[in-house]
Order: sequence, then structure tokens, then C-alpha cells
Amino acid sequence: MQCFVPFFLGLNIFLFCLCLIIYSLSVAGRAEGELYEDEGEGFAYQKGDYLLTHYEAALVSGELAKNGGEVVVRIAKSEGQRQRPKRTLHVRLLVGDTTQVEGECLDGEELRLKVPSAAVINEIVTANHKQETSKLERIQGLLDEAFEDHHPLLGVGAVFVPVDLDQGNMLVRVVPWIRGRMFSLIHKPSGYEWMEGRMEYGGYEDITGVDLQSSANPEDFKVVKRELASMDDQESVWLEGDIGGGLVLARNFVVPKDHQNTVKISSSIQARTVGAGSGGFSRLIQLRVFPMFKIVHPLESLIKYTAIDGTQHEVRAGMEFYETSLTGSARPNGEWTLMDTETDLAVINRFDVNQVDTVHYKWGPGNITLELWSKERPVSKDTPLEINHEYELVDGQNYN
Repeated sequence: MQCFVPFFLGLNIFLFCLCLIIYSLSVAGRAEGELYEDEGEGFAYQKGDYLLTHYEAALVSGELAKNGGEVVVRIAKSEGQRQRPKRTLHVRLLVGDTTQVEGECLDGEELRLKVPSAAVINEIVTANHKQETSKLERIQGLLDEAFEDHHPLLGVGAVFVPVDLDQGNMLVRVVPWIRGRMFSLIHKPSGYEWMEGRMEYGGYEDITGVDLQSSANPEDFKVVKRELASMDDQESVWLEGDIGGGLVLARNFVVPKDHQNTVKISSSIQARTVGAGSGGFSRLIQLRVFPMFKIVHPLESLIKYTAIDGTQHEVRAGMEFYETSLTGSARPNGEWTLMDTETDLAVINRFDVNQVDTVHYKWGPGNITLELWSKERPVSKDTPLEINHEYELVDGQNYN
């Protein structure tokens, strides 16, 4: 099990490695955090079979603004009778929006990290910003070329302007970009932002295949069609992307006016053209819904669902080994809920179990993915892969 507090965040625990991230130092140049570990099952922790480690980091030398300095990471104290595993401690100190310092030692030993001066950090951030700007200009050129034969409602010049679907208590923000995605899902009364993403990456997207970096998920995916519609009963945005091999990945975001706290998403992989001699079928393909949600209060967040076999489950961060796949009757019966019990807010994901072969969740540093995977099979013009699902934002008064 793992425990997290502000400034200092435990990232992953593997068999021989512990990775910690220091998100920021306080004004006094300090940060602290705790990591709790036990057997994961049973009640041996009540007899002292646990390990609670209090880590601390402190700027101990140099004036960071002028000359940089040195940050020492050490164990302030430990509690419990459980023996500390022999493992590597890998530490990442974030010292700028795009800059970090890393180091390793044996867990339990003192680690010293050299930190560059503020001037050097600013130079690195500026250089990274120029590189990112150049990349965005290149992407803009690709999109201009892709859309030159189309006449979308928003116009080519608005490619980088997010589309807002704003209804009731929900604000959905979609960017018609390469890999056009939903990057923001906000519960307006509380201001709670559920989606962990930016316009450039993260958030919600559909991909082909299990591996994000697989050859079946090419980096040159381009949005080739986008339409924004506003009708009496709903607002929607439709995106299509050419993923090669005669296949198109399409998704439609809809916020119905009669369900104003819900966004409905229809995702599909469709065969528009297939090669000669294929019998009308594409290569082996899989549709994977990949949403990344923000976890503001890790210790107070949990997943709840009833499985197809009727068993009820409640999963907290650390109760499982970082990531889990559920298949067959162990899958949620068409619904699972991510809750933040600190704020009494939740997001409910409903889906068609006949379209979803596997559900997969993965806890991360301040986030979690709630993934839906289709079966892996070829598709034809008449047999697309489809996953139709929805997210509903609720609060304690409306959640049963």
C-alpha cells in the first residue's frame, strides 16, 4: 500500500526500485512525504507488520537563485516492524515546467542532488518552449494541408481553438488536433477538473492496439474530418482520423440537453478501403478507449463497481499492484465509478459490455486510467469495431 502527501509524491513501487517525485520545494526550500507499505492483504499490520517511511528533502547549500544549490533527500524516520526491502531509490526533482533533476541511491541512504541556478533553469525552459513552438508550427502546417480540401464549420484558422460543449453542470473541452481529443471534463459547481490532460497530450483519446507506442498506433495519425453541430436536443463534435491500411478511427462527443451532466462518446474503427486479396477485411486491430483522470486526493479516491458475476468491489490506490486487467465475468457489469470521497464527487463510466472485452485500470502519480478494450479482430466495411459509452459527473447529493 502507498501513502502520499503534498509536495512529495511516491510514483511507483516495483520489486527492486522505488521512484519518488518531488513536485516542488516550499519557500523555505523543503519538502516532505510519507510512504506506507504492508502485506496488502490480511491484518498483520495490526501487529506491527508494516513500514511507514517519512521522507524529507531540503536545500542545504548555495543560493538557488544565483548559483544553484544542493538538495538532500533522506529518511527522517521510520515506523513499524516490517523490514525495508533492498531496492534502488530513484528521485526526480521538478525545478521548472520542463526541467527536472534525477538521482539514485540505495533506499535508506542519503541522496544529494545538484540543482542548477534559476538563470540556467530559465534558459532551459526558454529553449524547450522554442522547440515546442516549432513543433506546433509544423503540426499547424500538416493540419492546413489536411483541411485544404474541406470546409469545416470552425475554419482552418481555428484548429488550435478548443471546442466547448457547455451544458448544465458539465463543461467538456475538445481540441480538433492531431489525435483530436477531449482534454478537459469539469464539474462546474465545484470547479473540479476530472480529466488529466492538456491540449498537447493526455486526457481522453481512442487508440489502436494495447501498446501506446506500437506500430499499430502511428505518430502521423491526422484528423481528416471535424464537424461541430448544435441542435435543439444536443451539442456534439465529430472527429475522424486516418490510421492507415484503409482504416479510419472516428469519435463523436455528444452532450444531450436532457442529460446535461453526461457526455456520450461513440468510438469506432471503420474500414473505408481494404487491399486487394484481403477478402474485404483489414489487418488484426483492436480499439482501446484511453482516458486519464486526475486524482487530487490519492488516499481518498477509489473505484467502485459490481462485476458481471455479482460481486461488489471497492479498489483504492495501493490495494492492487499498480495496474489490473479484468476479463470475463470479473468485468464491471456495464458501469464503474471513480470517487473522490474528500470532495464527495464522482464520475460514472457506463458502457456496453457486449462491446468491451477487457477493462483495465492503472494508478499513476496523481492520475488513473479507466480503459475499455474491444476484442482484437479484423474489420470490414460492415463489421466495424465500436465502443459506445458515457461519463456522468455527480456529487454526493445525486450519487446513489
